[in-house]
Amino acid sequence: MNTWKPHAIGIDDGVIWETEEAPDVADLLGHHYSGCAVLAGFCGGTHTLARASL
Repeated sequence: MNTWKPHAIGIDDGVIWETEEAPDVADLLGHHYSGCAVLAGFCGGTHTLARASL
């Protein structure tokens, strides 16, 4: 995780994000958000940001 420092991360639409089978990316998103990365959720991707409390 320390070598990848994105300026922005977008979580795109997909039905997987709206299910319990969605991958848990909360730690990854939280890490980059605390490092000042911009996070964006589109359609179903907003569920991922909500689950990560972001």
